[in-house]
Amino acid sequence: MSSEGATLQEISFALGIATNGSIHKRLKRLRAPPVKRAARKPWDESEVRILRAAVADQKRVPEILQLLPGRTINAIKRMCAVLRIPNLNKYFAGERWWTLAEDAELLRLRAAGRTYADISTVMGRSTFSCSSRAGKLRRGLLN
Repeated sequence: MSSEGATLQEISFALGIATNGSIHKRLKRLRAPPVKRAARKPWDESEVRILRAAVADQKRVPEILQLLPGRTINAIKRMCAVLRIPNLNKYFAGERWWTLAEDAELLRLRAAGRTYADISTVMGRSTFSCSSRAGKLRRGLLN
């Protein structure tokens, strides 16, 4: 470092924290004006009822979006979290639901000593999905 003052690059090298370029990026972000977000429109009771009914009918996101014009996927996700709707990822990942018959079959195959890899090929699901579902059933986390 020079006796007159250190440059940003010298300071960052001495502290071992960042390069000169990344320090400038951080300073630029700090000086940037805050981003204004659009005000969120409050949900009314009819929209909540529509969302609950759509979830109960196991509708997928495109269908739910058609039922709730003016709502985005993120707005629906936030409201599902507020309403504590279980299995939220099922609505957004395109997965299919587990039926009671599949639950019974999964438990029967597992009790017969089959591995999750074998069960997954029989049931047409992933190994992780089968093991996760079996664990939830064993722990009584599902109704």
